[in-house]
Amino acid sequence: MRHGLALWLAAALCLSIPGGPSAMGQARSQVVVDQGTDVESLDPMFTQARFSDNVMLTMFETLVTRDSRMHYQPRLAVSWHAVSPTVWQFKLRKGVRFHNGEPFTADAVRYTINRLYDPALKAPSFLKGFVKYDHVDIVDDYTVNIVTKEPSPLMLEWLVYFYMMAPKYYSGTPEAQAALHPVGTGPYIFKEWVHDDHVTVSANPKYWGPKPAIQTIVFRPVPEAGTRVADLLSGAADIITNVPPDQISRINASAIAGVKTVEGGRDIFIGMRTDRPPFNDVRVRQAMNYAVDVDAILKSILSGKGRRMATLVNAYADPSVKPYPYDPGKAKALLAEAGWKIQNGALTKDGQPFSVTLDTPVGRYISDKEIAEAAASYLQAIGVQVKVNPLAWPVYSKKMFEDVNPADMYLLGLGSSFDGQDEIRYVEKDFGYNPTFWNNAEFEKQYDLLNHTVDQGQRTRILYRLQEIVHDDAPLIFLYKQTDYYGVSKRLVWAPRADELIILEHASVTR
Repeated sequence: MRHGLALWLAAALCLSIPGGPSAMGQARSQVVVDQGTDVESLDPMFTQARFSDNVMLTMFETLVTRDSRMHYQPRLAVSWHAVSPTVWQFKLRKGVRFHNGEPFTADAVRYTINRLYDPALKAPSFLKGFVKYDHVDIVDDYTVNIVTKEPSPLMLEWLVYFYMMAPKYYSGTPEAQAALHPVGTGPYIFKEWVHDDHVTVSANPKYWGPKPAIQTIVFRPVPEAGTRVADLLSGAADIITNVPPDQISRINASAIAGVKTVEGGRDIFIGMRTDRPPFNDVRVRQAMNYAVDVDAILKSILSGKGRRMATLVNAYADPSVKPYPYDPGKAKALLAEAGWKIQNGALTKDGQPFSVTLDTPVGRYISDKEIAEAAASYLQAIGVQVKVNPLAWPVYSKKMFEDVNPADMYLLGLGSSFDGQDEIRYVEKDFGYNPTFWNNAEFEKQYDLLNHTVDQGQRTRILYRLQEIVHDDAPLIFLYKQTDYYGVSKRLVWAPRADELIILEHASVTR
């Protein structure tokens, strides 16, 4: 149904005036984006992934945004400054209205932030961990003070993904209904969502800013990479995500599309449940890192693409922290030191086998299932019994972040904010996307110090120490930083970004 729908729409637009130029213009005003999976919800407080952000950003806006160089820029806030270590003041843009006609004012900012923290909403949003929020003071209709319980170096990063919501609409509409009919201030208005098939948005004629050139955007969940490539080469899709490296030459050789590449910041790793055996022993966790030949995996599965990971951060990376080398002998020695013995080719301890499950999403990241299977094969080579458990992203995500019941090991990729602190926070004990249950006292002490430090020189030194702790205590198998490949129709004028956001409001299609 999914692909037939896109072709039918294109055909219908072209045939509305057979051969007429206006019909061709209408057809070209629609852009179709194939992503690996569907949005989790159309309520932005219930979404937690970049593919959902791509949809949300068409309809909703934030106070602060980042440009393509990852520098903070005004959006619904025109300026800001820190009044004190725990108070940030934001001046708001005037003349903005939500899609239902409500004016955007300071009341919307206070309502939106308070809604996230309302216990009755039970929002799973990772945003709750960015700052220690206290309250919002309204200075006037277009000035707000956001007050926190502690100094908040991550305030701007927090607001980059905090989508402003219409107070009257969301407070007066049942949650289930509001989640199906989103209302924001963005350049596009919600049109339709057919679950597991497509989300369609159309240009907002009353948008406060420059009107988008593209009139209609259709986002489609297409888990299989081969199907996405076929869509692109047939003209059924204009952008496809996560192009497999072995398909790049094929796409570039076509007359219809090409591959655009950007050095991203997404960290691909395998988390380990450190709160229970066998991974509650640091020697075992280190052994897992020595056992996996990441360079060989990158070469065989990703055509050598991707950057070997030594540390989680992209900004303020400690150059002295190096990737774990491939050393199966060292891995076996560490396991033996931890009490594991090889019997009939398998590791055992106190009569129990070293048997674990490795969950992996399918279609969420480039060749994710294949990467997990390859890593498992290296672990099996040293006697670890690994069951790879491939899951569709909605199932994987619910198990991981809502049920909080991850497997012994799990493959995950987290996108970068390019500021150091937010990236090292991936393994902080209170971070919602940290199902390792790792709780290192020295790390927590240093992270708390970082959160109260403003001087950049001191912050960098603290970040270096945090990276050393994470590397040595190894709650993760450090794999690689993903290089992002997008298949893009030659009729589309658009450039990818390092943060993986597909922003189309300034894109255009050629005649």
